[in-house]
Amino acid sequence: MSPRYSLDSVVVRGRRIFGWGFCLGMDRPIRVRSLRLPLQAGGSIDLDVLASGLRQDLADAFPAVPQAAGSGFMVTGRLPSPIGRGTAFLVIAGSGECLPLPGFPDAYVPATDVPVHRGWARFRAIARQRGWREALAASWRGVGRRLALLAQPVTPSAAAAGRGAVVVLDHGMGGGANRYRDERIAMHRREGGPVVLVASELSTLSYRITVMADAVAAPIDVRLDDQAAVIRFIQSLSPAAIEINDLVGYEDVPALLAALVELRQRAGAIRFRFNLHDFHGLCPSFTLIDVAGRHCGVPDLATCAACLPANARFTLGMNAGIDLVAWRRAWAAWLALADERVAFSRSAVSLLARGLPDVAAMAWRIEPHALDGHGLRPVASRLASPVAIVAVGHLNYAKGASLLGALARRAEERRLPLRFAVIGTVEGGAVPPSVRVSGAFQRDRLCDLLEAEGTGIALLPSICPETYSYVTDELMATGLPLAVLDLGAPAERVARYHPGLLLPAEGLDAQLDALVAFARRLGAFS
Repeated sequence: MSPRYSLDSVVVRGRRIFGWGFCLGMDRPIRVRSLRLPLQAGGSIDLDVLASGLRQDLADAFPAVPQAAGSGFMVTGRLPSPIGRGTAFLVIAGSGECLPLPGFPDAYVPATDVPVHRGWARFRAIARQRGWREALAASWRGVGRRLALLAQPVTPSAAAAGRGAVVVLDHGMGGGANRYRDERIAMHRREGGPVVLVASELSTLSYRITVMADAVAAPIDVRLDDQAAVIRFIQSLSPAAIEINDLVGYEDVPALLAALVELRQRAGAIRFRFNLHDFHGLCPSFTLIDVAGRHCGVPDLATCAACLPANARFTLGMNAGIDLVAWRRAWAAWLALADERVAFSRSAVSLLARGLPDVAAMAWRIEPHALDGHGLRPVASRLASPVAIVAVGHLNYAKGASLLGALARRAEERRLPLRFAVIGTVEGGAVPPSVRVSGAFQRDRLCDLLEAEGTGIALLPSICPETYSYVTDELMATGLPLAVLDLGAPAERVARYHPGLLLPAEGLDAQLDALVAFARRLGAFS
């Protein structure tokens, strides 16, 4: 059965590129290896394609296809040379099949970024690929988006409303960091005074500025296209405080940090706060996954310098031309000035200190996230053979999608009395057909789904050292036996949880042997 696929959008600013889309095999998962682009000078270039996270729109459109939610992809990074126009291709992993994308790039550029003289070319390109009806609909959506942007107040108005604000710097990729950021912003707003959110927006290679103040009836949204403009905007605010929640996606992190340090030295009264959500302060590979796809353990700088230039996959393409010594020096300077440093686990601070030794002597406040227990209840473990080993959530590579697939395949080869399942979604076709994948679910159904799957042991297969894990808290709240890799914050908490198991961080056979022995101790196979 032919796959359904699309390049939903592509943005190019200078030599930076971001594109996203999906490739959905209706009967089996399909993984896109690369995006092949035409070049102005002739020929083509293949850019690595990355998994893009949960695609709820596809899960809703294809509710009977478990792999739908994990079929999205993105391509991001820096181009070595200017791209041309023509036909691009999605190159499928394994088979090497090339799926054509005619009318590149005009048919795929968001309407708000298309100059007027290219609007008709874009309309015709969409019509050729997707039909006249979709071309008209896309044009209408583009007009609406353009009018919405034109209706926004200009930057000076935003600066006036946000003067003296708490400025919060974050990414716009969703997840636990954004959830925490929103809680912090709500607290700041209750305390009074303006709040300005600056969020890197990979999908447009720009920065979304949101000004929230009593002086305006509704939040003011402004989009800035480059980091230098963001810095000038922050300087114009004379901010009362600057809070870094996350800087993933910013185009030049050391330059931004240096500008904030200079602003603090000039103004003096600005308070700094840092929230340790990941390990971006050590490396653009913010999950600390190296080019080989393993947790790096924060090795010596020579090893890091050899890894980083080839590690586009785990840096969102932000690995080119980075000097790690300068990178860490900039973070160390900013952290030294911070008035508040907040971490969500002690293990996160210890790991950060491996690459930033001065961190160990700094004062940190450890604040585990509060669990929202709504809808959670005890779930009885079922230990009938084969024991169901069940992972929960959206599994990408860092969250253990490939590890879970490898465990399932190796368990089948060894004929072990285990079966694997996922309550949630999996990116990139990483698991074999024997692994049952429920698809996207509502959190208030989690306990019912765990029971319906006959869960014997819950598994958190994350291969990165998470600074915290909401899923770990939720699974412990059910009382189910829980196995996690001996890494990061989950291991820190599960070490004190009964019934909990710390798995070896590497070695499929050792991990499977530990799961079988754990199940036996719990009463299985008797």
